[in-house]
Amino acid sequence: MSTAISRTRNGTEKATPGGRRSARPDRAAWGFLLPFVALFLFTFVIPLGYAVHQSMLKPVRSGSLGLGPATVGFAGLDNYSLALQQSAFLESFARVLLFGIVQIPVMLLLATALALALDTQPDLRGGRSAGRARPPTPAAKFGRP
Repeated sequence: MSTAISRTRNGTEKATPGGRRSARPDRAAWGFLLPFVALFLFTFVIPLGYAVHQSMLKPVRSGSLGLGPATVGFAGLDNYSLALQQSAFLESFARVLLFGIVQIPVMLLLATALALALDTQPDLRGGRSAGRARPPTPAAKFGRP
């Protein structure tokens, strides 16, 4: 039987028989990680996979004039190639980029100006900055100052 020497948090050395470390911290980590993984899968990964699957399908019409019942067929990447060939789709990327170039700096400037205005404006009653939050008091719930 071998003995492994491991270093603890406070710097001392501890001998563990068999050279195995405890599985307990791993179980605890998975216990904390499991809710995040479950929510991430159900709110991000699965809907994204479903959307990609749906984007690769196309309606197939039957009948002499295409007025028969519609069925769903697999299109593969044909839907993507068709979208990339349309100029309106490509122009929409430029439009969104232009909106971001204009909107983001304007939003940052207005938010900064508002934050500075709130921080420098003294409160009328206490002389403190209006940007600071007052602790809630029972009188505030009943409308008394």
